[in-house]
Amino acid sequence: MTGSHSVFRTVRVVDMESLMSAVAPRSPAPAKKLSEVDFRSGATLEQLSAQVSELVVLEQGEFGDQTALEVHTAKDFIFNML
Repeated sequence: MTGSHSVFRTVRVVDMESLMSAVAPRSPAPAKKLSEVDFRSGATLEQLSAQVSELVVLEQGEFGDQTALEVHTAKDFIFNML
């Protein structure tokens, strides 16, 4: 009977140690760079900024009336999402 009682104590100590390690404070996870997201469109602000820059360049080019109107409308649409 003494032998089985000693095994019970060993198991209990192991369980207590695993319990203590489970609740021990851990170092925080490394911080990730958060991307700023436009929640209305789902795009990152970097993507929207790149699109606006591209449309500004296109808007400065020589186009026919219809193409100029389409480029200007696209740029306004992106600005309205912001």
